[in-house]
Amino acid sequence: MEQTLHWIDFTIIIVSVALAIGVGLYFSRRQKNTENYFAGSGKIPAWAIGISIFATLISSVTFLAYPGAAYAGNWILLVQGLMVPIVLIGLIWIIVPLFRRVIKLSTYEYFEQRFGLFARIYGSIAFVLTHFSKMGTVFFLVALAVSPFLGIDIQTIIIVLGVAIILLTLLGGMEGVIWMDVIQGFLLIGGGIICALLLLFKPEGGPASVINTAIDFNKISFGPYDWDLTQLTFIVMVFNGIFYAIQKYGTDQTIVQRYLAAKNDKEAKKAAYIGVFMSVPVWTLFMFIGTGLFAYYQIAGSSLPEGIKADAVFPYFMATELPTGILGLILAALIATAISSLDSDMNCLAAIGVEDYYVRFKPESTDKQRLRLARVLVLLSGVAAIGVALIYAHWGGEGVLGIVFELYAIFSAGIVGLFLLGLLSRRANKQGLYVGIAAAVLFTAYAMLTSTKFDFGDGQGSRALLDLGDWNFKHHKYMLGVYSHIVLFVVGYFASFFFKAPFADKDLTIYGFLEKRKEKKKSSLSFEEGRGEAVVLLQPRKVVFGTGCIAQFCNDYSASGLKRLFLLTTPPILPLIEEAIRKLKVNGVAICIFDKVLQEPSVKDFYIVLDEARRFDADSVVGIGGGSVLDTAKLTAALIGSDQKAEDIFGTGYLKSRKRWLACLPTTAGTGSEVSPNVILLDETDKLKKGIVSPYLVADAAYLDPQLTVTVPPKVTAETGMDALTHCIEAYTNKFAHPVIDMYARKGIELIAANLLRAVKDGKDIEAREALMLGSYYGGICLGPVNTAAVHALSYPLGGEFHISHGLANAILLPSVMRFNRSSDVRKFADIALACGVTPGGTDEETAEKGVDFITRLSKECGIPTKLTEIGVPESAVNHMAEAAMQVQRLLKNNPREVTEKDAREIYRNLY
Repeated sequence: MEQTLHWIDFTIIIVSVALAIGVGLYFSRRQKNTENYFAGSGKIPAWAIGISIFATLISSVTFLAYPGAAYAGNWILLVQGLMVPIVLIGLIWIIVPLFRRVIKLSTYEYFEQRFGLFARIYGSIAFVLTHFSKMGTVFFLVALAVSPFLGIDIQTIIIVLGVAIILLTLLGGMEGVIWMDVIQGFLLIGGGIICALLLLFKPEGGPASVINTAIDFNKISFGPYDWDLTQLTFIVMVFNGIFYAIQKYGTDQTIVQRYLAAKNDKEAKKAAYIGVFMSVPVWTLFMFIGTGLFAYYQIAGSSLPEGIKADAVFPYFMATELPTGILGLILAALIATAISSLDSDMNCLAAIGVEDYYVRFKPESTDKQRLRLARVLVLLSGVAAIGVALIYAHWGGEGVLGIVFELYAIFSAGIVGLFLLGLLSRRANKQGLYVGIAAAVLFTAYAMLTSTKFDFGDGQGSRALLDLGDWNFKHHKYMLGVYSHIVLFVVGYFASFFFKAPFADKDLTIYGFLEKRKEKKKSSLSFEEGRGEAVVLLQPRKVVFGTGCIAQFCNDYSASGLKRLFLLTTPPILPLIEEAIRKLKVNGVAICIFDKVLQEPSVKDFYIVLDEARRFDADSVVGIGGGSVLDTAKLTAALIGSDQKAEDIFGTGYLKSRKRWLACLPTTAGTGSEVSPNVILLDETDKLKKGIVSPYLVADAAYLDPQLTVTVPPKVTAETGMDALTHCIEAYTNKFAHPVIDMYARKGIELIAANLLRAVKDGKDIEAREALMLGSYYGGICLGPVNTAAVHALSYPLGGEFHISHGLANAILLPSVMRFNRSSDVRKFADIALACGVTPGGTDEETAEKGVDFITRLSKECGIPTKLTEIGVPESAVNHMAEAAMQVQRLLKNNPREVTEKDAREIYRNLY
């Protein structure tokens, strides 16, 4: 075929393709790690990400197939796109913070956290299959359009264009992809507007004639409007569009990966809205082009080439009606749409390969190895997509848009049902999900086999692969994807009732989000303006403070009428409480002493204690010891007479009641557990410490006897004292800080800062011990209404995986996190410095810095290590610890600054 393009048009196209490769080369120098290669290091502005989302959604399918569909019929396929903003408004404000909080890169990490590894693999495979089919379509359509102009066969164009796009993606990473999308997005909009204007004003009679012709032939319509699911009707496209929108914005890696490229949640949401509200008008624009083409040839009375397919009408119009220069711009825009869609797909497919498979099964791999593999996967995915396009070209492209919709319906494989099941139900579990997936797969197989016609070559014509007569699937194939999602959701939900499993972490569901939103709304009310929410102080009904007050505990208990006391402690404490035990026994109290409570107990360790308490049939529980003893005692008292399990109540507010009397006597000045509503246990399955928070965990009575702490070793004194100091500092700087709690927190900081080193140097300094116990008590009060934040969240992986004591982990992390948080409210951090007794600096910034230096120095003088390597934590563990810390959103939500996984890694690395 002879080349029909003028050299000007040809030059415009060459420049457009060269620009794409140039952008890749420009950004290639920044692609030094996977974080930048896949997410642009989270520094890309929202407007650019939004345009990139728009450019990704608007592919060659829009540029050519939408006009082809509108030319042949009406605008019914646009209904799918019109559903997107409707669904998005109700979805994006939930899923953006969810994904940015719980995943590192892959959308399907969420599926694994919610339902296990199989769900992750299932979701990622569905994505890969769907996008390979789409990529092949995009390559084919753009080659089909430009082939007549260039005089080059479709296959060659597919290969050449594929190589160019592979180079852009291979070199430039996500940063190059997004900025090229910005350029190409404007090209696309400009090209579409030029064509629409030509089709409106070029025909005789102008716009009025075009519109009237379209109306006369019923081309601007979304019908038929019958409630008929067996045909392509408006209602079929509504259902299809709803699930398409959820799948695209809730489970599609190409979109979710762009949420992660934004600077924060607000910017990510803004980008999503920009993307969709640009897409809908452009989808409409290209539908109108199809209608305009129909009107144009009707008005002109021109005949199209015999046998021309609807998908080829727009390219024919460009070839015969567009002037030099304009044609080149339109073709450049067409190619731009292909590049925008395909470069994104290639980058995201590589991200899936690296994160869902390579890193998942080879976690010890280095970032350099991951980056190398990412580039290899970009190359392989591009080559594979070119292969799919060549197959389409061999088929001749018959009904390409219909093929895309049908492949979407098949390969979506109930993925939206999986996502909604995880998001909307805490009861749904992985066993129930497996049943749901099996049901969805069986349903899809049944629908395809009984509705797909095939000519077996036996002279009987086309017939279904499986003919069940009246039981054949007779609804439109676009409904297949809709039904598969519903089947998976419904079957998965009800099947979950047959399998015993703990409720899912609330923070992985919509309920955690709604709870956070409610808390945030409360916190936004200004206390100073008199509109603040009432603060709730949860404390024991009786608090006794003073040296020797253990004797009062004995008197109070003997007078209570309780007779069966389950006493938890540790061997070093027994000599200190012998007299108290003797006195209780003399008064007729039956006592079961459990002295094997482990430091940092696990769920399994706790059940050993609980079984012992149940066998003894205790009517009361007392804990005399450090934080681990008190936490175990509190949860034992709560669950002796309960059918709840510890695994079911991790989080806030899940414990239903406590039916046993409870008292706490701390022997360390640190955890504040004696007055807090919190319990911490190690979940060995996840290798992560988890919290249980409930008013039922507040003791009936607390006896704070400083005399019980005088034999505590210097190391434990230092670590528990720093833990108490952390409670006070995190409460004072908390996002949900309150003036009433600030009073306790600031006084606690004063007491601990002035007396901790004294108690470490001389354990028998009773004055220092009294100050520390009072400071610890104040910190414990803060834990109920305000709680802790990032220091504690980042300490949990240290305890869970490396069995570092809670106090030591907090002590090492505290200065690093304070430096990270300081900019959030310099005035408050300056107040902390003054409470520590430092001399004020010239500015708040200087004073705040002196405060962090004081905390660092105090920790060091107390003998606490300053580096993670000193306590056996290798630097290779940083990435894994950061991932684990991101799961502790119960505490991270309180931090005055948002903590991303990248931030967590940086905080940890500062300690090497």
